[in-house]
Amino acid sequence: MKNVLIIDDEVELLEPLSLGLEQLSDRFNYITTADPIDGMVILDTKPIEVLVTDMIMPYITGLDIIEQVIRHFPHTACILMTAYGSPDIEIILSEYSVNYVEKPLDLDQLHRMIINVSKKPRPEAELKQVILPTFIRVLAAKELTCRVDIECLHKKQKGVLYFSRGELFHAKLSGMSPEEAAVVLLTCVKAKVTIHQPKRPFRRKIYKGLEELLHISADNGRDIYALVGSPSSGTLETRSDYAVTQNLIRLLSAGVTLKYNLLDTKK
Repeated sequence: MKNVLIIDDEVELLEPLSLGLEQLSDRFNYITTADPIDGMVILDTKPIEVLVTDMIMPYITGLDIIEQVIRHFPHTACILMTAYGSPDIEIILSEYSVNYVEKPLDLDQLHRMIINVSKKPRPEAELKQVILPTFIRVLAAKELTCRVDIECLHKKQKGVLYFSRGELFHAKLSGMSPEEAAVVLLTCVKAKVTIHQPKRPFRRKIYKGLEELLHISADNGRDIYALVGSPSSGTLETRSDYAVTQNLIRLLSAGVTLKYNLLDTKK
């Protein structure tokens, strides 16, 4: 059985919440506490698959707890409960890639979310020889939350981009800063790309917009499209020609499929 830790300072809510969830499924062992410090001790002493935490508590917020989980317990999935509407949700969307559920709680919704985030991540698709800047725009336009593993074929480099609802949140490459890594990866013309559906939260490390990053060149500030090549090399220089290539059509189709697959897993 997988352990689910629920932290909420409303003591009267904990028992009916855990009992209700247990009636929906016997796949999880629910551990509850009204004390966030006690919750951190539990995280440190037991393998916790899913953390469900309230947003507002007396001396700490749910986001504070999630930040510690991201830092120290990266294999624990997180769900945030909030009763305070859009301001808190805006914080979540802008700073974290994390699942949230609004109070008053819909028990079935919370149960489905726990099942979903506890599933093992799996690759959603793999594409080869893609023109990366265009494909990244497709991911952003589809507002996907995903991890993109990139093998840059002409630079012989491997890195990772993290997207949350279409925004570039984080990037990793050879010890570089997140923004430096993003710029280098986004200048990769031909790449092998594997898209994964993330189950664990990650915090935002990049605050520049995607278009700004796409137009920062790793070669003395040249525009990204200067790196795409010429018609004779199999790629096209101009944005309009670029948009009508068969490669772009294939990428758009892949993006639509990815959107469906990612949404379908949440049902």
